[in-house]
Amino acid sequence: MRQFSAVVGIAEYRYHIRMRFRMILPFAILAFIVTPWAMAQIGPCTGTPLPNLGGFIGVEPGSPTSGDTVTISVGLTTYDPVSVVADVTGNVINVTLSANLIPVGVPPPAKCGTALVGPLSSGTYTINLYLIALTAPGSGPVLRSSASLAVTPADAFAPIPTNTSMGLVLLALFLGAVAWYYLRFTPRGR
Repeated sequence: MRQFSAVVGIAEYRYHIRMRFRMILPFAILAFIVTPWAMAQIGPCTGTPLPNLGGFIGVEPGSPTSGDTVTISVGLTTYDPVSVVADVTGNVINVTLSANLIPVGVPPPAKCGTALVGPLSSGTYTINLYLIALTAPGSGPVLRSSASLAVTPADAFAPIPTNTSMGLVLLALFLGAVAWYYLRFTPRGR
């Protein structure tokens, strides 16, 4: 049985803390890199455009059910989107688009920002597009457009979504790597 002095015990403890930090750090960095991609994105206007009074409001899937997550794309032709936030209150979906005005020249093709909502319960929803013009400081959200969205009930016997075989292989490799790191850097006998 080994006996350690207090100094050696503290040094060993600090060493193991550093090793665990080094083990967790790559995963934390990866999470911070990937997380913004899962949030609102800016890109070309895609999706099924809904009839509305100006602007672009599109949804994917085109006819959502109560089991679907709905992607809402919004944009205005003379504005360059910066961020999009969606909020569901009852049967109203308020989408706030923060954008910079393109004041001169021919505006480029419309760019849209996307936000995810849902799954939503079945029914009819009103989508309100609010604009916050970042080039006009102090201006609050202004209602620019509205559209209607019908959500149908989900099929009770719909297939359960699963991962692809490649996704399962990658998940298994990832979990194996985590287990290897844990077992490799965990102190023995504690």
